[in-house]
Amino acid sequence: MKTKDLIKALQEEDPSGEMECVVGNHSVVVHTGNGWGSTNIMIRRYTTVLTNVGTAITYADSAANGASFTINETGIYNLFMSDIRDAAVEIFGASVNSSQLSTYIENIDIANRVMMGEENVLARMGNCSITRRFSSGDVIRPHGDGNSGNTTNKVFFSVVKVGT
Repeated sequence: MKTKDLIKALQEEDPSGEMECVVGNHSVVVHTGNGWGSTNIMIRRYTTVLTNVGTAITYADSAANGASFTINETGIYNLFMSDIRDAAVEIFGASVNSSQLSTYIENIDIANRVMMGEENVLARMGNCSITRRFSSGDVIRPHGDGNSGNTTNKVFFSVVKVGT
């Protein structure tokens, strides 16, 4: 069905022209840095789950593998990450479906790098975010360069479904 035909069909169902897009409340927010995976050494870990609602995202964290966010429903998602430089320049971001989990984020395949930021002033926070479409089965990971040992609640990662 062509887009204009679909719009016409929807307008016939709702002559007011007001179409509602319901996403629901699907979000996972974690905070307080907890180092990096022992096997996946460039994947960040977190101590505390602030929010974990809905069914569109499954969060897991393990000492070996680090944190992962599995997308269960195709849709538009916002990712937001904040980290703090403790020593060397801190480069951080997120990867999707990467197999290069012990490789610095800036060196992984571009197809798997979905966002990246840098903080190069000691003890200052850096942030990065992106809003884009992810498919069911995609695995998102907070990916970095393994330098930050910061364990404050200023270190956090969020995945929120914002559209269908």
